[in-house]
Amino acid sequence: MANAHRRNNCTNRLQMGEVITEDKEEIKSEILNFYQQLYIENEPWRPSTRFDNLARISEAERNWLEREFEEHAILSIIKKCAPDKAPRHDGFTMAFFQHAWEIIKKEVIDAMNHFHHSCYMLKTVIGKLVSGSQNAFVKGRQITDAALIANEALDWRLKSREPGLLFKLDIEKAFDKGDPISPFLFILAMEWLSKMLQKASQL
Repeated sequence: MANAHRRNNCTNRLQMGEVITEDKEEIKSEILNFYQQLYIENEPWRPSTRFDNLARISEAERNWLEREFEEHAILSIIKKCAPDKAPRHDGFTMAFFQHAWEIIKKEVIDAMNHFHHSCYMLKTVIGKLVSGSQNAFVKGRQITDAALIANEALDWRLKSREPGLLFKLDIEKAFDKGDPISPFLFILAMEWLSKMLQKASQL
């Protein structure tokens, strides 16, 4: 099963311009270069500003974020997963991790602690770092509230007949990384943009 998934997910040939290549090193280099260029900015200038009283986490919370994962916490999450689900395309379901835990736990724990800065840690404190107007991916908030607030704001603006500016941002590539920490990094970036807009409105 695992080998079959690898064959299906393998890129055997790639078109580069007008040429189709089957050379593995050329394919690897071209794919790597494509994604490196995808996230490179060529802007020579970026706006900068300073903000006072930004939200911060405590020293204790920072240390908690950087702590290593504990075995009982990892095993608890694994046991809660549906046994017939596979986290990756390698064919290994959660039942494998649940039943073979005593054999594979060292490798799993080592891998988890290698990436101890995972989004699970950040998720627990993200609500303290972003303003109440951000509703996506924050515990206790609903992303659907953003649409309701936007509709109410638009309705209020139209009824007030006061001059103003409303704009909608379509953030390209916001969640294209395929990484579970991506949404939280996006939220932090949007918090900075929100602060910039608030400061601009006071000028």
